[in-house]
Amino acid sequence: LIICLVGPMKADAITQVHSDGIAIELVVDRSQSMSALDFERDKRPIDRLEAVKGVVTEFVMGDEEDRDGRGSDLIGLITFGTFADSNSPMTFDHEHLVNILDQIQTAPQDESRTAIGDAVGLAVSKLTALKDREDLRLDDQIKSRIIILLTDGEQTAGELDPLISAHL
Repeated sequence: LIICLVGPMKADAITQVHSDGIAIELVVDRSQSMSALDFERDKRPIDRLEAVKGVVTEFVMGDEEDRDGRGSDLIGLITFGTFADSNSPMTFDHEHLVNILDQIQTAPQDESRTAIGDAVGLAVSKLTALKDREDLRLDDQIKSRIIILLTDGEQTAGELDPLISAHL
């Protein structure tokens, strides 16, 4: 009787995901200049990167007031200093994405420059490749694809010019 009530189960089944949202690639600067203590939280100074983490967390997860967060959106994370790194693939697991973001630190001194163009180029590449990702099994087209660039500076490293990558 207990076995009948539980019913058949498949441990390796792939679930189709339905999304009416958008694909968002967050591109976050972690160059050395992001360690400047220009902001305050709870009346104590915080650096620029910590301020960005707080804003992104509220944007993605929502807050207690009136923002619901981005529950139906596919979100990825790229950080950059002298080099651009993909820290999280496009995902609906926003809690995991925020945990990854919380672990990001400013780049060490030898990687402290700013490769904005390369980071935006990587984001464009990831957003373009979404249609080839079979693991997502999206049953609907995503409404739009956007890049949110969070930086305090200008290009000081990298091979791709920011304006060229923006045109992509």
